[in-house]
Amino acid sequence: MKINYQKYQSQLLVTPKGRLDATWSQHFHDDVLTHIRTGEHQILIDAKDLEYLSSIGIRALMMLYRELEKVQGSFQIGNAREDIASILSLSGFDEWLSETTINVEHCEASINASQQELQFEHFPSPEATTAKLTQVEDWQPWQRVAEHCGEKIVADRDVFSVGVGAAGTSLQLPREHLGEFLLAGGHAALNPPDAKKRPDCLITCGGYQPALHAITALGWKGMPSNCLRFNDPQGTGGASLSRLAQEAFDRAGDASALGMVLCGEIDGLVGVSLVKSPAFLGEEEQAMDYPQLKEWLLFCGERAYARELAVVVGVVTRSPDANSQLRPLTSNSQIFGHFHAAVFPHQLLSNGNIPASETLDKIFNGPPPRDVMHLLSDERPEGSLGESSLVSGACWFIDLQN
Repeated sequence: MKINYQKYQSQLLVTPKGRLDATWSQHFHDDVLTHIRTGEHQILIDAKDLEYLSSIGIRALMMLYRELEKVQGSFQIGNAREDIASILSLSGFDEWLSETTINVEHCEASINASQQELQFEHFPSPEATTAKLTQVEDWQPWQRVAEHCGEKIVADRDVFSVGVGAAGTSLQLPREHLGEFLLAGGHAALNPPDAKKRPDCLITCGGYQPALHAITALGWKGMPSNCLRFNDPQGTGGASLSRLAQEAFDRAGDASALGMVLCGEIDGLVGVSLVKSPAFLGEEEQAMDYPQLKEWLLFCGERAYARELAVVVGVVTRSPDANSQLRPLTSNSQIFGHFHAAVFPHQLLSNGNIPASETLDKIFNGPPPRDVMHLLSDERPEGSLGESSLVSGACWFIDLQN
């Protein structure tokens, strides 16, 4: 099977040539889904060269239709031969059939996902908003965790935070469960440090609000409303954290610090997570280096979770002011930051200016997270993994004041 793609008015015109059967249905589904994931949510299939359609081929069409339905996209089939149209109609899918006459003279040049470059679209906030940077600095790696160390953080809808902590309102019960966490939009993703490495999730529901006890944290209170959409149709390099931070600063005026929330398809994540709670640190373990760190931290070892969905929360600044929780995003970057990521099974995001709160609700109320990790840049001389990056998604940001 050959598949051609062209822009036709506001739609992506998909022209398959050949048989949509058991042999080719998965290839067709995966190829079209690549374009859908990069933001093409208005799909028109020109079926003039479709020679045969089996039940497995219909299932491939149904899977694409359901993905588009989730994001209020459109899915139509035009120029279908009489036998193809009859199969779809008798199978109960005549709603897909379009009587639109497709004039190929009005199509733009053929396109391929690999021919497009990184794209950005900014939806400015209708009013200027700022938030106050909040910090918990009761614990510094790799000091002993004091008996009454840390603070309670309640996951209000407009609270965003990353750090090390555990579920609970005091440090007495959850000491052995201290691990990386992320708070976003009233929800929490936590990574209790155990051998099974199964992250947990706390969701605001009814009158219940999640609460964590953090021994170290960085965040703010305020819903970010500046929305920056990004898209790398090529899907081979993605938008790195440092690039996204720079793009946000370019659109944030004279802001010196920003709170950032990102949701998008993963190109590759690079980071670490605790495998033992810091509560088990002894008095003698004031400094730590490789290989001792391997007993406490798990490094991903490869660019992880490609094609999954990430929720990333972090703080970036141009002036670190000796903040112990902020580090240069890369060795040559003038932007300092601290990011945590929660990994979820992939979900499509709607196009355009989507609100952070509703998007986070949808993600956290779906399948549970697969991982929570502290993101970093790996710039080793040999075998480096580089930065974490996303293929496409949304970045919301807010001006932070100390």
